[in-house]
Amino acid sequence: MSTIKAAYKQALKAVNIAFKNDLPILNAAKQQIKQQIYANQHLTNKTELDEAITKLNEVSKFLVQNIVQGELNDDGRYSLKFHDKTELGDNETIKQTKSEMGSLSGAKGSHEARRDVLISKALSYLLRHGAVKEKLTFNDQGYIPISQILSHQRLKSYKATRQDLERIVANNDKQRFKIDAESDLICATQGHSIKQIAGELQLMSRDELKNLHIYHGTYRKKLPLIKASGLSRMNRNHVHFTCDEYSTISGIRKSANCLIYVDVDRCIDKGLQFFKSDNNVILCPGDANGVIGWDLVEKVVDI
Repeated sequence: MSTIKAAYKQALKAVNIAFKNDLPILNAAKQQIKQQIYANQHLTNKTELDEAITKLNEVSKFLVQNIVQGELNDDGRYSLKFHDKTELGDNETIKQTKSEMGSLSGAKGSHEARRDVLISKALSYLLRHGAVKEKLTFNDQGYIPISQILSHQRLKSYKATRQDLERIVANNDKQRFKIDAESDLICATQGHSIKQIAGELQLMSRDELKNLHIYHGTYRKKLPLIKASGLSRMNRNHVHFTCDEYSTISGIRKSANCLIYVDVDRCIDKGLQFFKSDNNVILCPGDANGVIGWDLVEKVVDI
């Protein structure tokens, strides 16, 4: 119960940070959190309780790290009010200092670089998570017509062109996206949360995996929950892994401070499958509940 109370307090703290000085939104957010707590008060199953707490903690983290208030300046432009917990992203372009972020933070900077970051974020949402909600046409590999992407309001707001997409796809450091020029389609290479999308994935054999040391990057503070309930794919289709042998920067956040290695042989013996994406991210859907049990973990290494 103390864990639930702590998560609730953390959520209230998060909305106070995210919506400070915006009283109507602040009150509405607090009310929404209270309603969610009341809706889950009947839960007694430990797994369900842990899942509800995890989701609430994720909401808190998102609010603190990703919601930024804008302040109208005398010149009619907005300055974003970043704070020390604002998450600027997981690649080198986004992880610039706040002054280097340019007019997004009220200063000067590279307009094209900032615009590419925003277009890339819009692509990630549409191609990985938002296609159903946004009523976009997609196949089971996740490809969406480029014409639909460019005509979507998120891309139109940046006046994105096909040339912009081609440049962003070519220059993306983690190779998140892929264009099928012949069919005029675009997709995300991995990271989907849409269940109907299987992606262009290669099933990996035991022989292929036995020579790899695969690991999942996470944070030390999350280890107690992972030990209790296993590695979960959460709202995505797979748990993401990488390995040193593939020399890839995809599949792990640069801010991760510990690595969880899994015993591949035991995972396969348990019926788990591993797939490789086009950008060499190793993906596992987990068991029927989307989980890789802690008993399948080989070791944890701090970094």
